[in-house]
Amino acid sequence: MEAETCHDGIEALRPEWEALFAEDPLATPFSSVQWAQAWWTHWADEAEPWIVAVREADRLVGLAPLLLRRRGPFRTLHEIGRAPGDYWDLIAAPGRRPEVAAAVAAELRRCRSGWDLLLLDSVYSEDLPQALLEHGTRTRSRAPVVSVELPLPDDFDSYLATLPSRRRSNLRKHLRRLDEGEFELVPVAPADLPGAVEEWHETRARWWSERNLELDRLHAGTAFRDFTLDAALALLPAGMLEPWQLLRAGQPVGVCLNLVDNRAFYVYLAAFDPEIAKLGPGKIQIGHAIRTSIAAGRSLFDFTIGRDDYKYWFGGVEVERPRQMVGTSAPRSRAAALVGGVRARRLRN
Repeated sequence: MEAETCHDGIEALRPEWEALFAEDPLATPFSSVQWAQAWWTHWADEAEPWIVAVREADRLVGLAPLLLRRRGPFRTLHEIGRAPGDYWDLIAAPGRRPEVAAAVAAELRRCRSGWDLLLLDSVYSEDLPQALLEHGTRTRSRAPVVSVELPLPDDFDSYLATLPSRRRSNLRKHLRRLDEGEFELVPVAPADLPGAVEEWHETRARWWSERNLELDRLHAGTAFRDFTLDAALALLPAGMLEPWQLLRAGQPVGVCLNLVDNRAFYVYLAAFDPEIAKLGPGKIQIGHAIRTSIAAGRSLFDFTIGRDDYKYWFGGVEVERPRQMVGTSAPRSRAAALVGGVRARRLRN
């Protein structure tokens, strides 16, 4: 097994990336080449690809999609596909994840003269963070990011039985609104995605504004809207997006853009007309998503990053996702780590 750093870009690795992604049982849509390509178009900011490819007998068995950014005198490695994505991780052939992580860590150490700082945030699995700790890099673990997830049973009644009786009754009441036709959740066709994303963007802004809340600057901008559309157009034909429009009396009142794979449903983006807030559109959408995910044979419902109250209402449990700052023994790396640490503390405060 040999690792090499590739600077040719995403497209040069696309066919192999797609094939490896399809093999990896832990890969999320946030690690797909479709997501990476859409993300690169909008958020790379003149960065250089720094993708670590791990091969065995010329076959790609692992990939760590990174990029290099230059900020003043410092050269920092970041994850391709993170914010506004929720997770980042390497991808690996089945059963090879620890070996791949070790090979990636060794390659990063070998190439340490070319970078000063590696920042990893919201890493989906522990393999690479653990390998970096074990391979002699100057690694500082930061406070983990918390996501919330719900293991799914074999049938929806078994899921409902896990909820307290009042929540169970409340969820059934909201789903009756869907089952009896007061609301409809209809799939968005590929040709209708641009309009649906525009509707989502405008509705989300109204939802926050009418509650006198400030929407995150990144999410409020048109750049995020444009990225969301490009990502949706790439993910839908690959079977990794479930776009729904919520209708009431035949009129659109909401849009949901969630990610999926055979293993999990990932709650990502949704927006509803503020006028129907008291009718619980979020509960209708989440309840329907849990029910259909169980029917589809998925084993996990992932509410993704954040400790929002509604996630626990549905029975979600917290999972810590690692964050790391990795440096070298070079003086410039130590200086970059110091600057990065101060910046991180400012963000937390």
